[in-house]
Amino acid sequence: MRCLENGDKECFMKKFKESAKGRCHDGNAVGKEVASEVRELIRKLWLVSNHEEKCGLLRMFKDLGVSKGWVIRAIHTNVVRFERWLAKCGISWEDKVTRNEVVKKIEDLLRKRFGWNETWMCEMLWRFAGVDTETFRKYNIEPCVWLEGLEELGDPRNPYWYGLKITDGSTRKMSVNTSRLEISSSNPFMTAMMVSIFEFYNEYNEFYIRRVGDGVSIAFAIMWYVENNEFNDDGFERFIAGVVDGDGMVRMVRSKNSVGKEYLHAEVKIIACKDCPKRANLDKLKEIIAERFGIVGRINQLGNAVALVFRGENAVRLLRYVAKYMHHPLRRIRSELLLAYYDGKISREAAEMLYELLKYKDEWHYAAIDVLVRAAPQTHTHGVSLGPLYAR
Repeated sequence: MRCLENGDKECFMKKFKESAKGRCHDGNAVGKEVASEVRELIRKLWLVSNHEEKCGLLRMFKDLGVSKGWVIRAIHTNVVRFERWLAKCGISWEDKVTRNEVVKKIEDLLRKRFGWNETWMCEMLWRFAGVDTETFRKYNIEPCVWLEGLEELGDPRNPYWYGLKITDGSTRKMSVNTSRLEISSSNPFMTAMMVSIFEFYNEYNEFYIRRVGDGVSIAFAIMWYVENNEFNDDGFERFIAGVVDGDGMVRMVRSKNSVGKEYLHAEVKIIACKDCPKRANLDKLKEIIAERFGIVGRINQLGNAVALVFRGENAVRLLRYVAKYMHHPLRRIRSELLLAYYDGKISREAAEMLYELLKYKDEWHYAAIDVLVRAAPQTHTHGVSLGPLYAR
């Protein structure tokens, strides 16, 4: 700070080199407060530097192995402007080791030394919920099928994320090509799914997790923005899968026919608040689903909410299109159970017995949030924000 106050930039850069070698800019090494002060000093130097000096600063950061994300936050810019600066200065800056590569190495070690895999993780999730996975496998229903294709969600351009955005999410424009997407959920299964994606599949690895009331919020940068009517058929199926995973319900319902005979039928609901922008989405979804798939739904009033409801064969037809892209563990396995029942692969008695095991319990929610909050201090997720755009 004294170097900076005296206008001695060479002194400042010399001191910063020394501090960077001691990792004084790294919050994980020295604490958030010290690292924040270091970033603020860099910001002040950046503001009083000319073009040539700024280029020298960027070269120094690169040579010292400082991450791009750290520099972007320090000089209060965004990725687009940062890349322009690199081009102006003639600097080629490729990340030496991304966090994603580190995670893969740790994951490989866990697999080889401890027998860890995604299915084991899924088994633990169901055990936590008190569900015996082998009972479902006896009826050829795979409880960990939600893991299939999960790696595809590492790409934030996947239409699935836009489906979640219009239900449990919000976006904020960050630059011409980039928005920040924040997904909030109080459902432990949804939280487990999203954390799995970002821990093991997301190539960007730029996100944060925080507790919001009784739920959890996950935010990340998304370099994509598209309206749902621009999707091709495959993209639209993924989009609807995200909608159902977000604000949807998949249920097995008992009803009676005109002569009083009881029967089972499938029901898929997409719920929205009555007096909010999401309400308009239901009318649009109803229209597009009918146009794309020929599947008819109806809008029902539910107290202070409204729902787009598909029942019976309409619900089953919808699930045949979208279930393969659903990753909410509970809703996916319920979908597989209903499809197996309608296809005659399991009896009514077996379907009712298995469905009973999957009834949601409030204690799952509170216990899951408690586990996640307790685990957060042991992970990279605590005390991290996206900053101006990206953060490691």
